[in-house]
Amino acid sequence: MVEKNKPAFLILILLMLNACVFDEVDSRRIIINNNSSNKIYACFSNTDTLNVTEFNDTNRYALEVLENSNGEIEPPRTWKGYFKRSADEKIRIIFVKKDSVEKYGWKKVSNENLIDTIIKVGLIDLDRCNWEIKYDRK
Repeated sequence: MVEKNKPAFLILILLMLNACVFDEVDSRRIIINNNSSNKIYACFSNTDTLNVTEFNDTNRYALEVLENSNGEIEPPRTWKGYFKRSADEKIRIIFVKKDSVEKYGWKKVSNENLIDTIIKVGLIDLDRCNWEIKYDRK
């Protein structure tokens, strides 16, 4: 019985490997240049809001960037796919001051929209600025 199903099983395995191997993986990272005197968090989203189900007070989805320094946002598996799932094919870089998170926590920051600023960018925009986003609010 096993010998009869062996070719079908091998074809199935090859199809599954083919789907995995040829997935486009994009390792480009968004560089955040914090030119302010504030410690900030930078997050990316495909909506204008923070998804609080992804956040907790030790938020692993937010990049902490110290004052007058740089940080890199970890990429999703493929930026192209993430942008396609985003409204108007632009992602939102959401900036939140670290002081706000320390004072209120992520849930309140999200629920009461205590976001400092949101920058909407598309793939072409990121290519034009070499994947660097400047934050220089005071």
